[in-house]
Amino acid sequence: MTAKQNRNLNILKSVIQAETELKNCNALKLSDEKKAEQFRNNFPFRCCTEEYEKCAELTDRFMKRAAENYNIFYKRYIVVREQAENAIDTLPDSQLREILRCRYLENMTMEEIADKLFYSLRTVKYKHARALEMLDFT
Repeated sequence: MTAKQNRNLNILKSVIQAETELKNCNALKLSDEKKAEQFRNNFPFRCCTEEYEKCAELTDRFMKRAAENYNIFYKRYIVVREQAENAIDTLPDSQLREILRCRYLENMTMEEIADKLFYSLRTVKYKHARALEMLDFT
C-alpha cells in the first residue's frame, strides 16, 4: 500500500471511528438519563426539600453536560463524514465511489460489498485500493 493510500485510508477510517464514538456517547447519555430519572424518583430524602433540590440541580447540570458532550461528538462526526463524502464524490468512477461509500459511510465489510455489488472479493479489494489511490482530500 502506498503512502497516499495509507493516508486516505486513515482519513476514511476516522468516519467509522467518529460514528462509533457518537453511538457510544449516545448510549452513555441515555443510560445517564435513565439513572438520573431513577435517582429523582427514589431519592431517600424527598421529605427534605432543600437536599432534594440540591441533588436535583446537580443531576440537571450533569445531564446538561452529557448533552453538550454528545453535541460535540455529533458535530465532529458531521464534519468528518462530510469531508469523506465530498472526497468520494470527486472520484470519476461510480463503481469506486460505491465501494468507498459502502465501506466507510455504511460501514459494510468487504464481503458484504462484494455480495451487494455482485463482485468477487478480490475485485472489491482491487477497486478499493484503486479508489484509495485516486482519492484526494483537499
